[in-house]
Amino acid sequence: MTPHPRGLPAPTLRWADGIPSDEASGDIYFNRQDPLGESRAVFLSGNDLPARLGAHGAPVHRVGETGFGTGLNFLLLWEAWRQAGAPRPLSYVSFEQAPLSHADRQRFLASLRARGARDLAVLGEALTAALPEPLAGWHLMPFEGGRLRLHLYLGDAQTGLEDWLAQREAPAVDAWFLDGFAPKVGPALWQPELLGLIAKASAPGATLGTFTVARAVREGLANAGFLPQKVPGPQSAEGGPQKREVLVARLTPGLGRRPAPVPTQVTIVGAGLAGTAVALALAEQGVSSQVLEADAAPGGGASANPWALLHPRLPIDEGPRGPFLWMAYRLALMRVQGQAGFVPAPLRQYGELRRPERLGKTAARYPMLAPRLTLAEDVQGPYLALAESGHAHLPQLLAALWPSQARLEGGVTLGALEGTGEGWRLRDPAGTTRAQGSGEAPLVLAAGASLKALMDLPTGIVGGQLDRFAGTAEASAPLLTGRGHAFFDGAGWVVGSSYRHGTEDATEQLADRQGNEGRLRAWTALLGWPRDLGVHQTHFAGLRANTPDRAPLLGALGSGFWVSTGHASSGLTTAFLGGEIIASALTGAPPVVDQEMLRALNPERFSGASPAV
Repeated sequence: MTPHPRGLPAPTLRWADGIPSDEASGDIYFNRQDPLGESRAVFLSGNDLPARLGAHGAPVHRVGETGFGTGLNFLLLWEAWRQAGAPRPLSYVSFEQAPLSHADRQRFLASLRARGARDLAVLGEALTAALPEPLAGWHLMPFEGGRLRLHLYLGDAQTGLEDWLAQREAPAVDAWFLDGFAPKVGPALWQPELLGLIAKASAPGATLGTFTVARAVREGLANAGFLPQKVPGPQSAEGGPQKREVLVARLTPGLGRRPAPVPTQVTIVGAGLAGTAVALALAEQGVSSQVLEADAAPGGGASANPWALLHPRLPIDEGPRGPFLWMAYRLALMRVQGQAGFVPAPLRQYGELRRPERLGKTAARYPMLAPRLTLAEDVQGPYLALAESGHAHLPQLLAALWPSQARLEGGVTLGALEGTGEGWRLRDPAGTTRAQGSGEAPLVLAAGASLKALMDLPTGIVGGQLDRFAGTAEASAPLLTGRGHAFFDGAGWVVGSSYRHGTEDATEQLADRQGNEGRLRAWTALLGWPRDLGVHQTHFAGLRANTPDRAPLLGALGSGFWVSTGHASSGLTTAFLGGEIIASALTGAPPVVDQEMLRALNPERFSGASPAV
């Protein structure tokens, strides 16, 4: 089986004195004499940063970059933003065709330490831990509580910019770092077509800085609408010129588009995983929300699960769903690590009895995900090893993640949704209006099975049950999946979950308990855990919403409403990226997934949806 077509190869680098160069082109990633000083001079000072990060008549909200490379420019901007007091949220959008390998990133961090830039190296370690595996498309990495957001597009920069402009009318980048290889060896990042897209993605008064002063680049920028200017280059440590001239530019007055206005408030139906994820993503974009929930606190319904599992079960086709699940898993991991209610643990996925060959096919399809996901083997047979996973007590986790900008209204039962996104009203079963709004105050439907009462959605209802049995665990016992789930939660063995289609009964079922006990005995036979299976202790039963193709419904409906539902048993994995998709679209923020993924998640991809009443 061939690797997934979204996989990208890493460049082959040659390192000398802590400086990387591309073996194919021979060009260096940064200057040998003073890379930090030169990048600060060309990109930060060239765009009047860090002054514009603080109180300034032309403040910076979004920075764009062509050529992420080692991430040095991002780290320097992060450092400058901190030094300016981080007065406002900052988005950084960068494009990279050939992401560095983990080994090369470690060499880069070592070079920072060798130059005495220890504080910068600490930021670099946080960046390295968050950087995605080499899968083409958009990747979101929130830092500093979400106030600093890195949107990294892996793949061709022109393709990425075209995707961004197709999704957003006004990307509104305030400052650009053009940092590709020299035009002679890396011409793709300096083509007139790409420079024209950069101008279209710019805010009024946008600036840029770059090392090159090549005539073709100056002419391309001028034709795109910039006013380029040669300026003296940075000085070397000895006081002489390190580079005689560099280029700065400013967008011609009258060009550029200001960012689209953000909603005054968003109403969200549901305070479970999906609703909390939307509220959290909106809060990081500075938007408050009103959240309507049938229960008294976040984490009701299926999100009352005390044993939710973080696990991206990857399909083996070449479509976008597998990369979406992995990107969602990586974002979810960033969100939940260190939070109350989340217990980290490695995971093993064993082969299904009816499809034992699937594990090998998955590993062959996704070799680029190593070392986080690898094929291993023990005396019981092969398994996929997920180095970072965990289980969560969802009510506790959601309470820890709940943003202060979200106002919860608990105990609200809804009976009808009237109107469209242009003017809508939610009523309770007695006919009393509980919330209303319009396009400036949109509505997001972010619940599971209960949404069927409000909206005719192409989702099914699936009942599921988890049970816990007394027992003991081996030291460092991993989470187990592939033949149902099983793991030790500190008090006993949790096993499940059952799948009952077409039911609306969320109560405990004896047949489900017996089925889960059978699953646990099967795990015992395979692995010898637990050795002393004991009595049944407790259970959790709930109703989940699923879809025909197992992908959630995420995005806008033709009626003007927004929806995040159909997460089924993967909500802990997919809900956070789902929330970002909706929040980024509502606020005009940079994309978090590309158009191909959006089409695969489109809530109207089946038969459409409309208000039920």
